[in-house]
Amino acid sequence: MKAIQFFLLISLFMLGCKDSAKEKNAESSKEPRSKLTSLPTGESKGIAETGGGELNIDGLTWDVNITAGTGGTADELIIGMPGSQAKELEGDLVIPDEIDGIAVKVIGEGAFMGANKVTSVVLPVTTTRIGNAAFYNNTSLKNITIPDGVTHIEDAAFYNCAAMEAIVIPASVTSIGSRAFADCKNLGSITFLGDPPQLNGELSQFDGVEQAWIYYDSDFESWKEVGVLGNGERFANRPTRPIDKP
Repeated sequence: MKAIQFFLLISLFMLGCKDSAKEKNAESSKEPRSKLTSLPTGESKGIAETGGGELNIDGLTWDVNITAGTGGTADELIIGMPGSQAKELEGDLVIPDEIDGIAVKVIGEGAFMGANKVTSVVLPVTTTRIGNAAFYNNTSLKNITIPDGVTHIEDAAFYNCAAMEAIVIPASVTSIGSRAFADCKNLGSITFLGDPPQLNGELSQFDGVEQAWIYYDSDFESWKEVGVLGNGERFANRPTRPIDKP
């Protein structure tokens, strides 16, 4: 009888080990969205308390700055990368949504300047502002989705993103800085999903963009207020067309 009980215990133990191994293998087999997507807890711990700092992920250094709000609580997290590191990036770039539980809201000034081998960028859904020259001279950048919630696209944010062929400006955007999309020479389609934003500077947002048309939602009456009536009138020095709707 004791022998039978012993063998039963051994069998149960072995089954438990197999189940545990299966769970570990399943976890290890999950593919991360990108090696740049998430920040190891050990690396980011304490960043919130210090107001910012540097994080090293897979040999790349990220710059993180946190501004203080009311009562000293974190207000917004600004992210970027030193220029020498940005130039090492290739292919798809996925920017983390949060660090230490704090949402990434701002793509900092010059954040990824000169990252000319990056072909696509996924911005955090929490982004509210794309800073000056954030993606300046990203000459291979073709695909980027600006999240609904971004309110400001600042000066030269996408200057000389020469591979970009189309861009959609969400309804949340209220202002676009000077030369924000200047010299994006292959840009052919610029779609505005909301009211016309304020154009800062001397209407230079699309300087050097010779073939692009602006498409706008004619349901927004404010387009008429800026002289866009559906007959090809110009906005930001580009001709306009209403978005085709079924």
